[in-house]
Amino acid sequence: MTLAAFLIVLPFLFRLWWRSDLKRRNEQSLVWALALTWTLVLNVYVGIYDSTLVVLSVLFTTDVLYRRAGNDQFWLPATYKFILLLLYVVPWVTQPIARLTGFQPYTLTLALLGSWQLIQLQQLLKCQSPGVDFEKDTAAGNVIV
Repeated sequence: MTLAAFLIVLPFLFRLWWRSDLKRRNEQSLVWALALTWTLVLNVYVGIYDSTLVVLSVLFTTDVLYRRAGNDQFWLPATYKFILLLLYVVPWVTQPIARLTGFQPYTLTLALLGSWQLIQLQQLLKCQSPGVDFEKDTAAGNVIV
């Protein structure tokens, strides 16, 4: 199952990593968030202590959402809030479920977060035109919609 996920997801990750402009802070942060999240999902073995890496991934993602919304209008999308809730609650029950079924629900939750981050990076790449530098324009006080 890990190999199937690896073969399905990896081409999307490579395409987005290749297309992203690492000079733009939002894109660089989301690429790092994706790399951390999908490393946890696609590895053959990840110890429970390795799952603390998801905290850094969530911080990168939340930072991007914060900068995109602007300081005065910050809010988290409902889907992202739900994923954060799952990331907090699912580890409480993942061990007993894994013993009974051999399936790790936490891995599915991490894959959900990684998929949502992929969508966010695709939207960010789609909405940024080549002539507009989001960070320079917002730092200068220009509002970009």
